[in-house]
Amino acid sequence: MQVRVLPDAPLYQWVAHSLIEAASRPTGQGDTLAADDGPNWHRCVDLFDNISVCHRPTGSRQEFSVVERRCLKPCERCEVLVQGCEPVELLRAFIASQRHVLRLWISAVDAQITEKLAEKYPGRDLTRVADALVDRLTQIESQSDTMKPGEDTKYTRGIRI
Repeated sequence: MQVRVLPDAPLYQWVAHSLIEAASRPTGQGDTLAADDGPNWHRCVDLFDNISVCHRPTGSRQEFSVVERRCLKPCERCEVLVQGCEPVELLRAFIASQRHVLRLWISAVDAQITEKLAEKYPGRDLTRVADALVDRLTQIESQSDTMKPGEDTKYTRGIRI
């Protein structure tokens, strides 16, 4: 199997190479995950604590998947989120689905904020406030906003939105 190089994503290439390398090694007992879709999956790379990229042999080829583990014990049940035979395309599909879920979450948060503001302040147009709250919730945290270890919290008057 050959890894296609993506010019805009060297991380894809690295993870795909790691997947192919891990799939070629013998698997141990501790990295087997059971799913409802047939033979067990063998864990290759952990993307997060409970989300891993796995592989399993299917005839002459390897099949890959991104799975979510319900608990962190060996031989546990897992849910297959995305699966396919091409590691790079698998990672692209997983990231696209995660972005879609985040967009849905942002829409749900926006709707809840708008609804609560409309209940609390009927007849007022507070769309700017709702938009500002959603923007603040979805911003990437900057270096200046994070507290450093040992730094005291400074209390100020008022609320900044």
